[in-house]
Amino acid sequence: MKPEKLLAELIRKGGTLLSEACPSCGGLLVKYKGKVVCPSCSGIKSVEQIKEILPSHEEIDSFILDLAYKRINVLTKELLKNDALDVSKEKILVETILLYYKLIKELKSKGQGISK
Repeated sequence: MKPEKLLAELIRKGGTLLSEACPSCGGLLVKYKGKVVCPSCSGIKSVEQIKEILPSHEEIDSFILDLAYKRINVLTKELLKNDALDVSKEKILVETILLYYKLIKELKSKGQGISK
């Protein structure tokens, strides 16, 4: 199916045309059943393929949340295992932990049922 026809089909079936452009090709983006699709460069040829190929925003958020917790755990262990860290390394570790913490807080505040 041509990208234009796929775009029209997605919108007919309840998809929403987004105001943002595709970061890869600059094409139009459609949100369909919680999944953002670029009909031009995604390689998707039919509406049915979307469920099989692309993770939803909720799935991506959950993956990122899990990854952030794992990274905080690794960084905290690194910070605690060495009392003689140089100040610059310690600063980098603490700043990185704080970035992951802020990311977790932001994902949880989205209210998409993500909990940990």
